[in-house]
Amino acid sequence: MDYQGIQEAIEHGTARESLPGWALSVMQEIISGDRELTAVRHPLGFLCFPAERLATRGVCVHLWAPGRRSALTTSTVHSHSWDLTSYVLYGTLRNQRIRVTPAAGPATHRLFEVHSRDDVDELQATSRLVSYQPEADSVHGPGSVYFLPAGEFHATVVPDGQEVATVVLSRSRPPATDVALGPVHAPSHTLSRSRCDPRETARAARLIAGRLAETGPGERAGGGRHD
Repeated sequence: MDYQGIQEAIEHGTARESLPGWALSVMQEIISGDRELTAVRHPLGFLCFPAERLATRGVCVHLWAPGRRSALTTSTVHSHSWDLTSYVLYGTLRNQRIRVTPAAGPATHRLFEVHSRDDVDELQATSRLVSYQPEADSVHGPGSVYFLPAGEFHATVVPDGQEVATVVLSRSRPPATDVALGPVHAPSHTLSRSRCDPRETARAARLIAGRLAETGPGERAGGGRHD
């Protein structure tokens, strides 16, 4: 399956029958060495397996696992320059939609534009001072799908000690820009996304494959909810 196939499965309501099996096969190919893929440590605290990268769209598998530390220098509140579609393979997470407004009084955060190039994120401090508050909070378990349009602020919350894996589709929406909320007095700076070595990539792939293999096709097709 590629981006188009995964998108169609989600739109037609057949994702729970096909996506876990697809993700399992991808992880098995990584483990065997048939697929050359290196997991990336994302500043938001998860591992990203880039399964498909095209000019304006992509498919990734994300893994949140206990004990992983984040190198985040901003807050977890951010908005994407691309439309996000997320399918939960296993585990449970919360998607918080955030309302960001210009600061009427003392500002709590500054907006940072994030410009990514290869494995480097350039965070440019803007003059825009803001405050924010949660607007909606939804819980998503295995088999759930949720959507987030480009430009909408959100934060992903994974319960402490829980392991979660998702399949993420992204489609760029120029001229939108990635934006993050950071400390008011923080300067512009850069972050490097480190890559796992082949052994760590394979170990993480085994973790996902093991969890997916524990669930039979019948169980994968049932349960969960679509949002």
